[in-house]
Amino acid sequence: MSAQVRILVLEDDSIMLELLCEALEGAGYEARGAGRPELAVEMASKVPFDLVVSDIRMAGPTDGLGAIAAIKKFQPGVKVVMITGYASDDCPRRAIELQVDDYVHKPFRVPAMLEVVRRTLNRRSGILAPLQGLRNFLSAPLRLMEKKNNKRVEQLVVLLEQEKQKVLQGFFVAIRSKAISK
Repeated sequence: MSAQVRILVLEDDSIMLELLCEALEGAGYEARGAGRPELAVEMASKVPFDLVVSDIRMAGPTDGLGAIAAIKKFQPGVKVVMITGYASDDCPRRAIELQVDDYVHKPFRVPAMLEVVRRTLNRRSGILAPLQGLRNFLSAPLRLMEKKNNKRVEQLVVLLEQEKQKVLQGFFVAIRSKAISK
């Protein structure tokens, strides 16, 4: 993995923060840690990141999801993996609204987390690998419409594709966060 891939780790538990950063660096990523949401937002306002790995629960007024909302103002396309040992019932809904890419429950094994990171980074933007077959099925009518070369139809197709991606991504996060059963 290239050192160009920058990952911001937001975790208020210093031992977990160090463990995650060391594991990511050992896997060839450039990992930068932040122990507070405010620091993570400040770092993201200055440095572009490919991925943010963030705990949800934080000491203080801002939780990890609040930090992600602020970071996405600077970096709307950044990929996000949320981790949590305990989260309120509202957290999966907020994660879906923020269009996070994955949701991992603690405790987890480091190799499993590295696989989630690898998969998230390798996923082309907007395409959810576990739902590829469903995506192909749903996009068939859109491919037919694209052949018409009508500018208005093309604009509508782009908007429809964006909305479809949001729904599929939200569905995936809802399953991973156990907000709905598989």
